[in-house]
Amino acid sequence: MAAPPPLWQHEVASLAREQARIPAAAGQRLNAADGGEEKLSETWRHVKGVARDESKHHDLMDLVRNARREDTYQFPVAGWPSLLRPLSSVMPELPAMVQDKYRTCQTMCFCGVFPEIRRAWASVDNSLYLWRYDQSNDVPVEYCGEEQAICCVGLAKPKPGVFLAAIQHVLVLATTVEIVLLGVCTSPSKGGGSDHYEELSLQPMPLYTLPSDNTIMTCFASSALGRIFMGANDGHVYEIQYAATDSWRQRRCSKVRVTGGIQQLLPGFLVPLFGQPTALDKLVVDDERHILYSLASNSAIQVFDLGATGTAPANKVAELTDFLNEVARLPTGRTVFALGDDKWGTAIKYLAVIPMAESWKVHLMAVTSNGRRAYFSTSNQVRAGSSWGGNRDGRTSIPSHLDPKVTRPNALVAIDARGPLPQPPAAGVRIATDPASRPMDVTAVLYAQGTLVLAEASGPDGKATKLLMAARNHTLPPATVNVNFASGAPGLREMVSDLNSFIPGETAAIGCIPQASVLGPEVHPGGSWGAMQDELVAQMFSGPQQLVVVSTAGVLELERRRPVDVLQALLAERSADKLKQFFDAYGAPEAAAMCYLIGTQDRQSMRLVEEAANALDNPLLVGQPLMPEEGGGTEAAQNAGSAGGGIYMGTAVNPNPEPDWSGAHKGLALYISRLLAPVWDHRLITPSSGNPNIWKSRLSDATMMVLEAKLRELEKFLHEAASRRKNRGFGRSAGGVTAGAGPTGLFGYLEDGTNRMHQGGGAAAGAAGASVAGVAPTGMAAAIGDAPFAKRQRMWNAFVMEEQRNNAVRALASKAAQALLLLRTIAAANVNRLVNRLDGPGRRALQDANFRDLVLEDKGSSLAAQLVAALVADQLEGGASGAAGGVAELAAALQSGAPAYFRDQDRQFFQATAKLKAAEQAATAAERDAAAKEALAGLLRVPQCVNLSQMVGRLAFLRQYEGIVELVVRCASIADPHSLAWRHGSSADTAAARAARDRCYSHLLDVLKPLLRPGIEPVRAAPVGAAAAAAGDAGAGGAGAGAPEEAALLTPTEAKAAKGKMMQAILQSGDQYLIQVLYSTLVDVGADADLLANPSQALITYLRTEGGMSAQAGANGSGGLSGGDIGPLDSRQVRHLELLARLYIKKGK
Repeated sequence: MAAPPPLWQHEVASLAREQARIPAAAGQRLNAADGGEEKLSETWRHVKGVARDESKHHDLMDLVRNARREDTYQFPVAGWPSLLRPLSSVMPELPAMVQDKYRTCQTMCFCGVFPEIRRAWASVDNSLYLWRYDQSNDVPVEYCGEEQAICCVGLAKPKPGVFLAAIQHVLVLATTVEIVLLGVCTSPSKGGGSDHYEELSLQPMPLYTLPSDNTIMTCFASSALGRIFMGANDGHVYEIQYAATDSWRQRRCSKVRVTGGIQQLLPGFLVPLFGQPTALDKLVVDDERHILYSLASNSAIQVFDLGATGTAPANKVAELTDFLNEVARLPTGRTVFALGDDKWGTAIKYLAVIPMAESWKVHLMAVTSNGRRAYFSTSNQVRAGSSWGGNRDGRTSIPSHLDPKVTRPNALVAIDARGPLPQPPAAGVRIATDPASRPMDVTAVLYAQGTLVLAEASGPDGKATKLLMAARNHTLPPATVNVNFASGAPGLREMVSDLNSFIPGETAAIGCIPQASVLGPEVHPGGSWGAMQDELVAQMFSGPQQLVVVSTAGVLELERRRPVDVLQALLAERSADKLKQFFDAYGAPEAAAMCYLIGTQDRQSMRLVEEAANALDNPLLVGQPLMPEEGGGTEAAQNAGSAGGGIYMGTAVNPNPEPDWSGAHKGLALYISRLLAPVWDHRLITPSSGNPNIWKSRLSDATMMVLEAKLRELEKFLHEAASRRKNRGFGRSAGGVTAGAGPTGLFGYLEDGTNRMHQGGGAAAGAAGASVAGVAPTGMAAAIGDAPFAKRQRMWNAFVMEEQRNNAVRALASKAAQALLLLRTIAAANVNRLVNRLDGPGRRALQDANFRDLVLEDKGSSLAAQLVAALVADQLEGGASGAAGGVAELAAALQSGAPAYFRDQDRQFFQATAKLKAAEQAATAAERDAAAKEALAGLLRVPQCVNLSQMVGRLAFLRQYEGIVELVVRCASIADPHSLAWRHGSSADTAAARAARDRCYSHLLDVLKPLLRPGIEPVRAAPVGAAAAAAGDAGAGGAGAGAPEEAALLTPTEAKAAKGKMMQAILQSGDQYLIQVLYSTLVDVGADADLLANPSQALITYLRTEGGMSAQAGANGSGGLSGGDIGPLDSRQVRHLELLARLYIKKGK
């Protein structure tokens, strides 16, 4: 590569002047050396403005309605990895035990999967087998306790309190003559382990068996509350009711028919008069809306209301008997479905509940045997063509007519229809045939987390299965995609992919293994309403979706790749062209956010981390920041005050415009905003809803631990990326400077800012950094070097500003991670006890505080300081001997992990507090005095952290009277740093300074005043409340604890000595205002002897001034009136003059 052209001398001088101006123009706002919270608030506003991730999760109804037929389905780019990936290269066969039994089958056999217990199952005649599908050599658990053939099998979560705690699930077996409930117990292996599903046992429960009454059960469903429903060949729905014991109202286990009406009251020979019954094929329970759906073999759908809480008796509220006629009347249904279609192709094969996270309006989806879909709502106020404005974001509340707590189901209305999935082409190009014209033979269906999986009969003999998948397409839509301006929602675009190979046998069932979020259940990633609809957000907190396919030949585990998994595979492949395709498809900001996710994942390979960092440094992928003059796009133009180039009269122009940021920086803003979204507005500690006197942490330890780890990994990744860019030598080649002669002024400023940010400890680390810890990539260096000088300057400025913003985001991540560590430490203690240590305003502030306040606001820092103080006090009371050591460990942990909230001076203060605790528990007076002096020395080093109301009494209890004076004087000097209280006059500033000092002195005087009046009552070493607290804090042990009453009382000799020490310390303190306060106190309490025992010029001046005379005595020393009368005098002035006369007499004047 050719060396960049050298700069002329005048250009070098001009560049130096620009470098000197950059801190004021570009970096001054982000300097981390001071103003931490204000800078962080500005950084957060910048992050939200750049990310522009408003979480506009559109309702599924709007997405489906706005979809155009030609843009309904897309396919992955050729060469990209398949979205469906088998977890094993070979499909495990069915266990030999099951195959042997199948060969002798006489009546019926079924198979399926229970992902909840990690088992596949098969029933052959009267035998049931369960085995681990993820272990090839697992021996099946066999149950053959029934004489008749098994016709239906289901797994339910038991009702609370009915069975033993060891029974986590209930297995329901229905034979041709009876229904049996079995207890399912899962546990780790006997040798221990982390797999909670290793061992499985079935527990017979003879008391939970009931006859089927000549009814063959055909389908099963259960609710999250433990209710069990079964459908039968007679067309009726039954509920299996069970309880812990029999009662006069209900048997322990019974079967109740939900449907039938008057038929239940008729004798059996009259029932055929109502027509031939239609068997039920499927039951589905909506646990969010508490609705039960039934599907008959003739595609009739019934809707049952289970009540707003899901505990009411099932009540039939709607029925759809003619499915084809209902959907064919829709505008889209006339295209997808046509009257007169073959009955087999339009028969409903599968029903799926639409979660509220995806739609408030669409409640049910039906899939036909040929792969077509229809969407339904159970509200008659939602009709096809109706519209309801508003985006599905956290700020929009659900309308009352769609809220299941307010409005219960009252109808079943078809809303929209969607055509079958096309066959993905092998070359990755769009097929030319119409997708709707392709016949399909669907044998099994699954819909979970927005993903539709279809098993289609394939092969020459139809004994193999082709697996198709459709999921939300998150790539950038083409310009031709329709956007409805009323709802603002684009059309639903789905990515269609297939498994590269056929699955042997006919697929009987598809299951989805639950992939729980790594965060706790108290937060919802991406927004308050769920947002698992947005896979780009969900992939940050949950793993890839795992599927289990059970066929007549075996069981296959699959994994659906997320977008980040596709990017990870492309990074490992190191194909520049495919990587460019991915960044173009998803957009540079979204792809860059995925790179940050890959680079900060736990236990990630170093090679992938390196590849992700290289992609973020590649301007061909993420672009580069551009100032408005360089065509920085709409954003840069708006920052400059116009929409583009040219002159705009009357338009305000930003004197310090920001650039159009690179895709890497936009991706960083997007990533950290999504990372903080689950907890950003979440309350921290609030009273319990059941008992307002019990306070609880609202964030679980799992949530805080995961987010803290991710934020610290992000901080580390940004630091390493900046160091790597710097080491690549941008300073030696950028800006048109010859090698080795880079713009040292600029980089000197930037590196100095970096050092200040990292060496500044808590406050600096928690604020936005103004430093540039890295340099631009080689491509940018060449662009800068080959450009004219003015353009080089602008490009330099844009790059510098982006690096400053990157460091600001890094500082924000650091502060948020520290806040989470602090919250974890507080939550690990007794939260209720800590809160009770706060005062009323502190508790009110804590109840209203959220995580944003803790990170950004001054009140959050103040609240954190109060919580830390309460935490240390609680730690000190936790044990008698190990309290000091525990505080030292706590202080070390907080200072290393949360320096923004726990500074070095805080550590010193709490270590001194621990020493004070040790002094109170000392066994001998010598030990107590030594420990108290050591604690006092520590407190004197950090007076700004001392709460005098707590410390003065404890020090007095330990007889540290001189130390009390010194500590109070130092605290008063902090309250009045300019010694305004010493000034003569009564200005507002002087009055305020004196009031501040008076508040400090009041604690000292509370100790001194009892010592000035001995003999009236026994003199205590400390005020009553402080002495009792100190004695109580000492616990049980030591002299200080063994005889608290004796230790708190002073003998007359001790009281006199203590009084002398305190007065002498005050007079020698040099605090003029404190000395005047002492004199005033002595006069008020009548301690004339003590006052006159220390004659000084200061005392004479005080008495003359308070007596109404001039401050200075006459020339003859007699204290004349300086010519002129005084008076009239009030009683206080007379008293001061009498004391002055006595003083003069004592001095012999």
